[in-house]
Amino acid sequence: MAAGREGMEARLDRVRGAVLDLARLVDENLRSVMLRMTTEESLAAGLELRPTQEAELAVMDRCMELLGLQAPLARDLRWSMAMIRVGKDYERIQGLVQALLTRVVVLTQTLLAEILHAMTAVMREVLKLHALLL
Repeated sequence: MAAGREGMEARLDRVRGAVLDLARLVDENLRSVMLRMTTEESLAAGLELRPTQEAELAVMDRCMELLGLQAPLARDLRWSMAMIRVGKDYERIQGLVQALLTRVVVLTQTLLAEILHAMTAVMREVLKLHALLL
């Protein structure tokens, strides 16, 4: 029984790793959009979003592997289902990041560019306050 649980723990670790990889990619993409909002256009022009489809599939595959190859306990089953939902949430966040990038590109080509830069300065201060509160 202990060997079975060790296999389960290894699979749980693979799920955790896949979710963390997806979270890092989405975080990098969000930071790229913020950088694009706050820098000169010449510096930001080369910034592209990294694709997350493979990481999204990896989360689902790891969860399905966990469910299919083990007889998970109820808590492991609930945890795995929660990780599938987290993966779907990151997919939605990535979609929002892509939409935000599209809007940033449009806005930086208009007279609203100065307003956009002012808004990001305020956002930076809010993020600093948030970090302080944590």
